[in-house]
Order: sequence, then C-alpha cells, then structure tokens
Amino acid sequence: QKEGLRGPAATELVCSTVATAVASDSSLAGALLPSFCDMGGLAHYGTALCCIDEVVISSAVKKLRLVAARCRTLCLGGTLPPEALTGSIEAFRGSLFARLVDLAARPGRHLRVAQFKELVSELGAVMSGAFPSTHVFEAGCMLSLRLAGVLC
Repeated sequence: QKEGLRGPAATELVCSTVATAVASDSSLAGALLPSFCDMGGLAHYGTALCCIDEVVISSAVKKLRLVAARCRTLCLGGTLPPEALTGSIEAFRGSLFARLVDLAARPGRHLRVAQFKELVSELGAVMSGAFPSTHVFEAGCMLSLRLAGVLC
C-alpha cells in the first residue's frame, strides 16, 4: 500500500533532509543556513509540523529543535536579528501547541503521556534560544496543563 506524500515515510524524509541541510556542521549547511533563515525557513518548517501524523511528530520536533538551535547561532554571530528568530518561532508555536493537544484528545492515540512530556521538553528547547527563560517556563506550563486536561 502506498503512503503517498502525506505518509510518515515522506514526512520523515522531508524533516531529515531539512535538518541535514541546515543543522549539520557541514560547509553546505553553513552556506544554506543564512538563506534558509532569511526566507523564513524555520517558520515554514515549524508550521509544516502542525499537519503531520502522530507517528512521526516526536522525531520531527527533535529535528525542529536542531534546526532552531542552528538558526540561533546566526543570532549569536550577529548575522540574524534576534527578532527574526523570535518571529519565526511565534509563527508556528500556537498552532503546534494546539496540534499536540488535538493529538492528545484523539481516541486510540498511539502517543503516551511520557512521549507528550518529552515533546513539551523539546518545544521548550526550541523556544529557549529565542525567549527569556521565564517565558519558556510559562509556555511549557500552559501547554502541560492543556495536555493534562485532555490526557487525564
């Protein structure tokens, strides 16, 4: 049976390709990263994760953390203004949080509480490069409360 372009295998391929292309230590990644950030690549990548299946969401969010950390290096180096990184994360944060709550509320879900806890932690790591620690903590608490409301 074919999965098509929306299946878990295709999603994993795209996420892995983006992570490899811009988040590795290769010279190619170093050359691609500024253009990726200038074109809003992080915002587009994060927004795309709002549509993926629960089978690959954990892996995809881990790759999102790697990509966001790499984009942060441009901020630290002065190549990318910090507001650009913050804006990119804000572009998908609310939708991605809502997607996790939606996945948690689904009957017959495959993700377990421990995996949702890991996802909250990974998203905190994504945000930590762009927001003050109090903001990250608050967002993580709010997401955890929303998830607890549907998981319990």
